[in-house]
Amino acid sequence: MKFYHNARCRKSREGKQLLEEKNIEFQTIEYLKEPLDKKEIKRILNKSSQPLEHFLRKTEADFKSNFKGIELSIDKAADLLSQYPKVLQRPLLETKDDVIVGRPPENFLEVI
Repeated sequence: MKFYHNARCRKSREGKQLLEEKNIEFQTIEYLKEPLDKKEIKRILNKSSQPLEHFLRKTEADFKSNFKGIELSIDKAADLLSQYPKVLQRPLLETKDDVIVGRPPENFLEVI
């Protein structure tokens, strides 16, 4: 499993702690330190069973400046998220079959 993490985010830290407490093995990807490219973001969005809007942080200034009012396809969202990674919701857990937004972190329990 892959855990897309922002160490400065309380929910992301809680999600990581939950996985560790459940002894789940996962790879941590700090996507703000090593930004994801458009292809990787598109793969994540297409893999998820959750709607696109669950992956967007609508309160971020970058969202308000660059996303608001735009009709987003997965291609357009991936393009913008690769340029403005802070808008990507966190934390994310990627399993073999799905990508889950951990808001709240207990959402991860559905797939582990």
